[in-house]
Amino acid sequence: SCFENCKTYLSEEITSYKPNLVLSFGEPSHEMFSTIIAEDLPKEMKEAFAGRFHRVTIGDFQTNYSPCLHIQTFRVAEKYGRKIENFKTLIKNIEIA
Repeated sequence: SCFENCKTYLSEEITSYKPNLVLSFGEPSHEMFSTIIAEDLPKEMKEAFAGRFHRVTIGDFQTNYSPCLHIQTFRVAEKYGRKIENFKTLIKNIEIA
């Protein structure tokens, strides 16, 4: 319920700062963040984490987005496989403006 009251502020901050990349950490954060995105982004993190960035629109601003895995376990590595390696490469190569 708190997010419902404040999600417009998050949208305004993102469009104000215009980041190259937005990451959400964990399933609940991804689910809440995906509610402010106009595109048809999968609501479940395991479907949205693709080892690549999604190009998303927030208000009138476009940026890159990905949910971010933050638990280092063999279970996660087995579940996501090569997607994790691709994601690490993308993160290392992103340009910070």
